[in-house]
Amino acid sequence: MKRAGKAPGRGAKKKPKAARITRRRKPEDMSLEAWQVALRRQYAAEQSFKVRNVGGRPVFSEFKVANPQTKRT
Repeated sequence: MKRAGKAPGRGAKKKPKAARITRRRKPEDMSLEAWQVALRRQYAAEQSFKVRNVGGRPVFSEFKVANPQTKRT
């Protein structure tokens, strides 16, 4: 006997993707500072950085950021 109901995955709400920002041309509706912040956030979201706290404090401290793809720190 089959159960009545929704198929798996149907009706699930998806988050709208943020518009991709190009590094070649600043959008008219953004300040220079907001554009640069958005570019850096976009780049960081696409990368798989590893962050390690090497200082003595949990937040305002020194951190090492490594990129496993390039093997650079």
